[in-house]
Amino acid sequence: MTLTKSDLTGRLAEKGFARKKAAVLVERVLEILKSTLAKGEDVLISGFGKFDVRDKGPRKGRNPATGNGIELEARRVVVFRPSPRLREKVNGDGKGAGGRQAPDRIVPQVVYVCDVCGERHCICRKER
Repeated sequence: MTLTKSDLTGRLAEKGFARKKAAVLVERVLEILKSTLAKGEDVLISGFGKFDVRDKGPRKGRNPATGNGIELEARRVVVFRPSPRLREKVNGDGKGAGGRQAPDRIVPQVVYVCDVCGERHCICRKER
């Protein structure tokens, strides 16, 4: 299912906004995003992701119907990179917002100490 502007407005209305004010709010936020991207500036929304504006150079293309080669003009594209939190939520790997999962039980950490010199992680054993 695709989330539409109308759906956003409805969800804001459910959270206590008047429906008309919610519609105006959604429109204004989207207008700010569009105008910022149109100026070539990136948009970063913490915990959600980053919209990057990238310049693509001209390239050679081909008309699939005729097979004739054509020159495609340079253009700008908007690329979205999700934040790690959003990526985790979408992929459903079961981790919380902080990226750490609470352990089911406490596992003691094993520390290896060299029996020759008494240091941790030494190379004495390899030299023997």
